[in-house]
Amino acid sequence: TKFQPITFFEACKILELKPGTYPSDKDIRQKYLELAKKYHPDTGKTGSADKFKLLQEAYELILKSR
Repeated sequence: TKFQPITFFEACKILELKPGTYPSDKDIRQKYLELAKKYHPDTGKTGSADKFKLLQEAYELILKSR
């Protein structure tokens, strides 16, 4: 499934980062890893390939914008 391009604000929302804050790279990575573990397709109940891909896209966008 191909996703529509997302904005920086949407990326922050996807990664559950508070808008208007400036989290460190470490904090962003921690949040990404926490959510990636939760939504990885192999994790069972909460696993979702689409959600996992969206998390990856959001994480990459935030890193590129720094």
